[in-house]
Amino acid sequence: MITFSEYIMKEADYCTGLSLNCDLFWNPDKDVSFLTVKGNQALLKTLEQATIIGKMKVVDKRLTTYGADPMFGFSYLIVLGQSHMMVHTWPEKHFMNLDVFTCGNEGDPHLILTTLQNTLKPDHVQMNQTERGIRKDIKNATEKVDKPTDIVPAKVQ
Repeated sequence: MITFSEYIMKEADYCTGLSLNCDLFWNPDKDVSFLTVKGNQALLKTLEQATIIGKMKVVDKRLTTYGADPMFGFSYLIVLGQSHMMVHTWPEKHFMNLDVFTCGNEGDPHLILTTLQNTLKPDHVQMNQTERGIRKDIKNATEKVDKPTDIVPAKVQ
């Protein structure tokens, strides 16, 4: 049996991708009814349009609600051809979290975020980006892989 370090060095596939985790906030005076179960259809449609603009393939979708109150928030999972997009909403906090997790170079997760920002017009966005994947050219299992800025999504033609 080989160790994990040996596996990475000799057997692992080359894989790249990005993980964007974004917090979107609206001022308390803004209407955020689209963050509620009752008003979620507008947000769900916007999310699906954003995946198309981002050149991602939608494989499946799942809505999860929490309790019977139509004013509660919800979670929405979009399974993508090469990973997923997950949204969690807190209408009472005027807050939504978006997680776009991609593998390979399909599409552009930044276009998804830009589309959501342009459509939903949050007052503040905090985005964290993390690289994903194993590189064949690393020399040690503890070596840090590419910086997020080194990973550029494929250009869509």
